[in-house]
Amino acid sequence: MKKNMIKGFVGIMSAVVLAACGAEAAKTNESSQAVDTAGDKIAQIQEAGVLNMVTSADWPPYEWHLIENGEDKIVGFDVDIAEYIAAELGVELNITDMDFDGLIPAVSTGKADIIMAGMNPTPERS
Repeated sequence: MKKNMIKGFVGIMSAVVLAACGAEAAKTNESSQAVDTAGDKIAQIQEAGVLNMVTSADWPPYEWHLIENGEDKIVGFDVDIAEYIAAELGVELNITDMDFDGLIPAVSTGKADIIMAGMNPTPERS
């Protein structure tokens, strides 16, 4: 049951994150174009072979830095979800840590595919 809950949660998160790719089409009430745009983005990620995630790794247990065997790794619940999404897409996960204020611009400009960080919806972020 826990595995099904995780799959459901990941599916919903994937849809929400990737739906942002079609936000411009949704603004013009062309929902089918939004679906095509999200599908195109997934295809681009799969073709590139990498899912580029950005985060602000300073919010345990969701994401934080862990020094293990002298290696700095970003770990946490959000990373686990992103790894699952990448595995479902059949690609590798690339994680970039940055200042929280730079997360949305990174996705908006195409420097990243998804944001995985504690973020509340606001009118400005819509």
